[in-house]
Amino acid sequence: RIADGSVLESVSLRANSIELGQVTWLVDNTLSAASLAINAAQTAVGGASLVLQPLADDAPIALGNAAAGVEFVLDATALARFSAAGFAQLTVGSEVGRHNIIIDGLAYEGDLTLRAPLEGGVFNVLSEIRHSGGTLTYIGTGLTQNTSADTLTEGVPIEVNDSVQLVYTEANNNTIRMDTTINGNT
Repeated sequence: RIADGSVLESVSLRANSIELGQVTWLVDNTLSAASLAINAAQTAVGGASLVLQPLADDAPIALGNAAAGVEFVLDATALARFSAAGFAQLTVGSEVGRHNIIIDGLAYEGDLTLRAPLEGGVFNVLSEIRHSGGTLTYIGTGLTQNTSADTLTEGVPIEVNDSVQLVYTEANNNTIRMDTTINGNT
């Protein structure tokens, strides 16, 4: 457990479970854990960045809502705390990851990169993504993004370094948007 009031600078923490109290982040940091608990507000200072990744390169990741059988979950509260912190860059997933990243209820403000670049890695967008204030980047294998819901950003780029397969569901009625509008204007 990282206690309230801690200041972490250029750290790389690796543990089965990491619990964060109120932390101030400086420079480039990495957390590797089977599970994370974000129990308080976070603060990023001076362009700090953070990489969040499971211990295992093939462990699944859930963003927004929990998913059955997934231990590495960044729920809406955790994502809101990281978003409010003001990180220059938040990265989720390993640079050698083969993660199944399940995106269901993702909202984030700031630069966000999602990584599952090696064979076996996949992105599953199950519900609308709302993003603003920075670039949203997917780094995949080139064969792996399954999208069944909209991705909406407010005038910021969506970079997909992957292929995109649109998945029909009764809810999306065969209409899926990747939209970078500004105040409702395309």
